[in-house]
Amino acid sequence: MKLFKVFIAAALLALTTGSAAHAGQKVLASAPALAGATDTLYCDVTNLDPVNPIEVTGEAMDLNGNVVGFPNTITIPPMSGQYFAGFSGPPSAWCRFTVNGSAKNLRAMAVYDDGSSYTVTLPAY
Repeated sequence: MKLFKVFIAAALLALTTGSAAHAGQKVLASAPALAGATDTLYCDVTNLDPVNPIEVTGEAMDLNGNVVGFPNTITIPPMSGQYFAGFSGPPSAWCRFTVNGSAKNLRAMAVYDDGSSYTVTLPAY
């Protein structure tokens, strides 16, 4: 009986700490690709939730993880997309998207534009 109580206590502890790992902020990040001197980095994001808006903070980052452009928070309506203003040239290398709560219905990417066309798109995970 004592072993059973210990097992139940351990199971409850595992369940409660496991669910706490899902709370709080979630971060999506694109892979790094250093923007060229004439390239512009855009951070695009889409909310696929059919009912709820989602608040997202977007940032352009350098290769060392420093914020180099547009730390901005926007609310994206259901089934809609937005982009964070372009950031030209180095040192911009990747996009970071932060949400409070679940990122399940969020799709995001970094888009590099050379002025005439998109040259690279990188999904954020």
